[in-house]
Amino acid sequence: MVENYIMVSVMKQKVVRISVVGPKDSYPCYTGYLWLFEIKETLEENTGCKIVIEWENQKVDVYPQFKIEDKVVLRGLPSDAGFLLEVLHSYLRRDLRSERKTNSGPGGI
Repeated sequence: MVENYIMVSVMKQKVVRISVVGPKDSYPCYTGYLWLFEIKETLEENTGCKIVIEWENQKVDVYPQFKIEDKVVLRGLPSDAGFLLEVLHSYLRRDLRSERKTNSGPGGI
């Protein structure tokens, strides 16, 4: 019985795509990409979302850029992975909160 509940809750889990955008030969982009893997589990645990990490090999004016779905949420490499975690986590929390309000109808949550 418990196993069925776990499978259903995993199936309903929202999938969020987080991308680092910048050239493949860029050390700052590579560092940001590795940091995403370091913080992935924490983001998943704190948001309840399944995180998918991608690298978009594009030339951009400021790199790396970090995107959640198609929205740029940070430009440039932060000082450490913890700062990146805080930025992404706060954006996801805000996004999930507004999504719940929209889906719950008049009056919000």
